[in-house]
Amino acid sequence: MNNLFILFIFVVIFAFAVIPILAVKGGDNSASDAAGGGKRNAGKKNKDRVSAKVSSVRKSAGEKDADFMGIIEFNTENGSDKGNVVDEDIDSFIVTGSLEGRHVTGFDYSNKKDCVYHDCRMIKKSDVTAYYKEYTETKYFYKDRPVQISERDGQTFAEVYEGPASFISEFSVMDMGVNGKKYYRQISGDDPDLRTQEEHLREALTVDTYGVNPDMSKTEYEDALVRYLTDRITRSGMKNDNLIRLLLGIYGYRFPDDGLFTDIETVFERVIPLRYKQLEDNAVSRSNFRHELITAITVGYRLVGCRHGYTLVDEGRIITPSPEYSLYICLVLHLMLMKYHKEGKRPYSELDLSGVWNKLEESLRQSGLAEDHNPVYHGDVLLCDDLGAFIIEALKKLVYFRRFSKGDDDIIGAE
Repeated sequence: MNNLFILFIFVVIFAFAVIPILAVKGGDNSASDAAGGGKRNAGKKNKDRVSAKVSSVRKSAGEKDADFMGIIEFNTENGSDKGNVVDEDIDSFIVTGSLEGRHVTGFDYSNKKDCVYHDCRMIKKSDVTAYYKEYTETKYFYKDRPVQISERDGQTFAEVYEGPASFISEFSVMDMGVNGKKYYRQISGDDPDLRTQEEHLREALTVDTYGVNPDMSKTEYEDALVRYLTDRITRSGMKNDNLIRLLLGIYGYRFPDDGLFTDIETVFERVIPLRYKQLEDNAVSRSNFRHELITAITVGYRLVGCRHGYTLVDEGRIITPSPEYSLYICLVLHLMLMKYHKEGKRPYSELDLSGVWNKLEESLRQSGLAEDHNPVYHGDVLLCDDLGAFIIEALKKLVYFRRFSKGDDDIIGAE
């Protein structure tokens, strides 16, 4: 009995000693098999086939590349030049600096918060001779085979997914689950087996004039401009700043007008309703649009001309609006909202007006111009000869919005 017990103990010890060794041996064979080696793979065809993924890093030419739309070459009075495009309108581009190294004295331009471009010029699309993007694409090779390069914890690794056994055997293996295996090895930047190859690429772009041509009538041009503005706020996404730019006529969103900087009535009458109609099958998008529109109407004017705000550009000139002009536009936007809300025109009839009156009072208080009787100009155009008198008359009408204020049930019906 004791002999049987001793034999049993011996068998158990033997099993615990031998099985891990066999497991390790089997694991080595598996790793060899995964790398394309081992006897079990000896009969496979195309054992040394290479299909490793090529890792390339693409960088645009110039600084702040992510903000550039592309490069244009264009004619000037002094010959040709080229520059990085930072914004476009229906018939022009704004470029920053000169890629030809020419000295440029231009204006500072801001088309979004905390982004200011220096030495900018407005270039008519009719003067553009080429429009494109340039890239430098860098490919990596290890021992003359394509690899990907990754950085982890301050270390550099060469990675491949497939390859010949003679190549893969120098790599460690990482099981990626359903994504297969990845082979990697740590390398240094000065590894003699690491080689880079740069390729310079150019992608041609189209100068889009959105259907505008020199022979079209005034009506045809206005129709094209409405389509362009609708498309612009559509492809730019639905954000407050797009609607703010549209309402105020910021570069790229302007509908020319003889008096104000932009034709606010056309924007209210045609562009905004057209965009809203396009969203009729998407309740969430319509709700977001209404919220963003009321925000743009009530507070958007504050972002023009302030530090890192929007820049008004007219034929290559910077327009700095006066405080009087900004407040005047604020009141005009509210008068337009009231007009179309009373008429039941969508989307204005569907806006939440509960905060409009309070924000309007805040705007007047912050401006400090309620008692200002100075005239209001846009350029050389006189918009009103007495701002204080205009404010008084406007508020007699705009008290309409008080009825929608929360907690003001006692004044419903007041005009």
